[in-house]
Amino acid sequence: MRDHFNSIAIDIGDVWLERILVETLPAAAPGEFPLAEEIGEVISEIAGDESLTHQWMRQFDAVSAQLTGELAESDVARVMTDPEAFRVFMRRCGAISLAPEGGER
Repeated sequence: MRDHFNSIAIDIGDVWLERILVETLPAAAPGEFPLAEEIGEVISEIAGDESLTHQWMRQFDAVSAQLTGELAESDVARVMTDPEAFRVFMRRCGAISLAPEGGER
C-alpha cells in the first residue's frame, strides 16, 4: 500500500509522505461504529441537496487544481469535479465503512 501512495505522491509532485497509518475496527465492531448514524445522515443529505454537494466538493478545490496530466483526467479528479461522481463516491465510502466486516466490494 505504501508503494501505491508513494507513486501517487510522485505523480502529484511536492508531496512527502512521512508516515501512513491504517487503523481498522475489529470484525465485531462495525455495527457498533459510533458515528454510523451521522455518516448515514450526511450521505443522505448530500444525495438530495445539490448546493450541499457543491459545498462539500469545494473542500477539494485546492487538491483538484493541482492535478495535471493523467491524474487530471482520472476517476479521482472526476469525483472532485463532478457532483454525481462525488455522490456515488460518498455512497460507496459509506457502504464500505459502515457495513459489517468492511462492506461489500
